[in-house]
Amino acid sequence: MGSKQYVVGIRSSPNSPIHVLTSSICTKVQGPLGPNYASVGSHYLNQTGDGEQITIVKTQNHTMLNTTSSEFPYDFGNLILETPSKIPPANLPFVDDSQIKRGMLTKVMGWGTTAEFIEETAEYSYELRDSCAGGQPGKGFEVGDFGAPLVLENGLGDSDDVLIGVVGHFGLGGQAGVPTASSRVSVAME
Repeated sequence: MGSKQYVVGIRSSPNSPIHVLTSSICTKVQGPLGPNYASVGSHYLNQTGDGEQITIVKTQNHTMLNTTSSEFPYDFGNLILETPSKIPPANLPFVDDSQIKRGMLTKVMGWGTTAEFIEETAEYSYELRDSCAGGQPGKGFEVGDFGAPLVLENGLGDSDDVLIGVVGHFGLGGQAGVPTASSRVSVAME
């Protein structure tokens, strides 16, 4: 298998063997439409040929999520798995954000669109609860990446990767000079 096995098929990342941290948008659909299972360690969007398929038994959102605010503060969802995954989760950040430095390189992984989408009249405000990334043409979060992990790679391999953000409801990437916000994981740690 390849790298980044901690990326989950619902565009999320496990933060423990039975918990998957995602965006609240990924927990909204309930019932027969899902989310019904997490595909951990798979390299395919719609297949079950590799990785682990684990039933999701419960979904919950951050207790301070405010869906009536335009900033969507605390945009985190948590998926609880029926059985623990055998694949190690990404590391959580320090609560004080001391690992995060302005201008550092990060990586987002997801299955969103690869075409640039421009919202000409959109305005976004970013909060201290957010991590901004992108700003380069063709790079960044796109439609369909909601819930995707934003990670800091510390070295070779995945064992020291740190999950610093979760792609939320903010803007669209791939535009020169326009960063895209992710919900900063450290603010959700209670």
